[in-house]
Parts: sequence; C-alpha cells; structure tokens
Amino acid sequence: MAPSPRLTQSPRCFRRLWPGPLVVGCGLLLLSCRGGCGAESGRQALPPGKRWRISVIALTNSSWLQEAEAGLHEGLREGTLLVGRDYDVEVLAAPEAARVEELVSRALDTGTDVFVTLSSPALQATMRQAGARPVVFADLADPEMAGLKRPSAWRTWFGGCSAEGHPNVTGAYAADGVESLVGVVRQCLESPGRIGTFFVPGEPESVWYKNKLVESAKKLGLEVDALAVADPREVARAASTLTRTVAAVVLLGDTVTDRAVADVVRAARQAKVPVFSLVTAHARGGALAAVARDVHASGKRAGRMAARILGGRRPSAMAFDRVANARLLVNVDAAGPIDMGLPLGLLQRADEVIAEEGE
Repeated sequence: MAPSPRLTQSPRCFRRLWPGPLVVGCGLLLLSCRGGCGAESGRQALPPGKRWRISVIALTNSSWLQEAEAGLHEGLREGTLLVGRDYDVEVLAAPEAARVEELVSRALDTGTDVFVTLSSPALQATMRQAGARPVVFADLADPEMAGLKRPSAWRTWFGGCSAEGHPNVTGAYAADGVESLVGVVRQCLESPGRIGTFFVPGEPESVWYKNKLVESAKKLGLEVDALAVADPREVARAASTLTRTVAAVVLLGDTVTDRAVADVVRAARQAKVPVFSLVTAHARGGALAAVARDVHASGKRAGRMAARILGGRRPSAMAFDRVANARLLVNVDAAGPIDMGLPLGLLQRADEVIAEEGE
C-alpha cells in the first residue's frame, strides 16, 4: 500500500513552516524582556518633606570644580529639579587621593542618594565603597582609564549599557584635547624643540595624560621632558629649572600642578617661555593658550543623568555620554611679557580670545 500523502507531506510542511513562528515568537519575547538603553524602571515618588541628597566627590577645590558644579546644577534644572526644594548638593573635596574614601564614608553616613565624582581617583574610591548606590562620573578623559570596561556588543543588545561589573555606574566624559594642544604648541614655536611638563605618578589620569603628550609630541617632532611631582611646592621649585631648558611648558591639569599655576607662569615669563594648558582657568591665569575639555558640558550631562536616576531610571540603562568638543582659548595678553607673536590663524580659529578691555 502506498504511504498516505498526508503522512509524507506533514513532516516536510512542518520543517518548512516551524522556523518562522518560532523566530517571531522568540523575537517578541526578547523584545519584551530587553529593557534597552534608556529604559525606565518606574518613577520614584518623592516622600513628603524629603529632599534628595547628591554628594560630589572631588580631589581638592580645583580650578575646574566650580565649572563642573555649575554644569551639574544646570543639568539637574533641566530635569525640573530645583536645589533647596528637591535636592541638596554637598561638595566634598580631599587634598589627596588617600583621603577620598573618608569623604565617601561620610556621604554614606549622611544618607546620600547619588554620588557624582570629579576625577579618576574620586571615581575609583567611590566605586569601591558605594555598594549599589548610583554613581555618576562627570570629569574623565576615558572611562577605561578608571577601570570601567565598556559593555560587549551582545550585552548592549540585551539592554546593558553600563560598564561590565558596575551596573550602578554611568556618566559623562569629555574629549581630552591633547593632540590638538600639541598642534597649537607646534604652530606657535618657530622650530621643533623640547617641551616640558609635570605629572603626578600617584594619579593614573595624570600619568595617562603624560604618556599621550609624549606620543602626540613625537609625531610632530617635539621631545618631552616630564618631571614627576608630588606637591605644589615641588612644582614651584622645579619650574624655575625646567623653563631654562625647554621651548614651552605644557600643563596637564592634574590636582597638584593646578595649585601651582601662578608659580609656573611666573618662572616661564622670566625665561621668556610660553605656557600651554588643558584647563580653561589656566589660560585666564596667564597661559598663552589652552585646548580645554568642556567640563561645564560634562557636568551638565552628568546632572541630567542624576535627575533621571532620581526619577527612577537605572544607571545600567544609560550609556556613557562623551562630550566631543574641546575649546581653544588664546590669551593675547600672555604673549607680550615673553615677546612672542601669535599666528593669525590661531587667533582666527580660537573659541575665545582673552584680552584686557580696550585692547
């Protein structure tokens, strides 16, 4: 007897048809389970009389701290939160990295709701102690430098946007501007030469900047003399010696040299040597030019993130936010004391030209 057509056809039909419904069903299931970057976890109701508490953890009262804090408040206001009504901000700054953990402990004791960190050492110390408390970084050159490994493509597809192993951490970071600054230095110097800088061995971010400076300078035929320093007095002493042997000085914006900028500028002017920097305030304080990270913008974006977290969003659902633009500032008043002319092209492309009124 011939086999029944129904019996012979059914397996083939089943083989042809089953993948479609199964794939569609699995896809719908995955999409329903996948939160995705930016997914909400439900808004938190603010208890009566309760104000959220945000703790800013930093190293020293650096020149960029106020700039970042101003951006933070601006970002929080965009989330309709008002300081004094909806939240209080406590800025805790340690004079050295070893004491940052004391500040984190103090913030935890006072019941902080969200940490905002400025600098790599502040972030690393906070991550060690914060537990599951949300942490938002606002001033980094590169998250991986601080030990934050970006999520894999597979993990990102399934809704994980945070660093692997740190679901409570997210934040904004700004372009470092080192290569652009080295280009400005080379444009201002008549010929290739040696440039000097300072770095702090105990600050990973400072070492990272120093290494990138050396690498970028080499591409343009410049050599770097990098002096290791540990405190501002050491910077002041070393500046008078360094400025006699280099064609320019580059300040990297670490927390040690930031407190000795006036001493470096004074020594450089005596030696008729220009000073360049990665920090906005240094250009206003006597450096010839700066290609500065937009710390205000990264603080603002961190404020937006903190507002979303207080509104119920998970840090793990927010991807790291990179501020791509760096600002070029040129201080024409700093050129006179060192008898140096400024290239017209540099002035034309500057985002801000600093000069005394009436000049």
